[in-house]
Amino acid sequence: MDGILRIGLAAIQDGSSRAALDSAQIVRAFTPDSTEDPVRPLTDLQLDALQIRSGIAIVKTARDLGKYTLDIFA
Repeated sequence: MDGILRIGLAAIQDGSSRAALDSAQIVRAFTPDSTEDPVRPLTDLQLDALQIRSGIAIVKTARDLGKYTLDIFA
């Protein structure tokens, strides 16, 4: 169960890191004289949010499994 929790937390951290990078790229794309295209980081930002939500779901599942296991042995 500890491994499941680590996987969920890693997904949240990775998604957050990628979201920060994509956000910075979006800001740079809208600065004067920029040649960067903002479309790709905008779509990637949506994927980052999905990854974070998935990580949260994994963490909640690990928490629920822990509660269920305690209920069985209590």
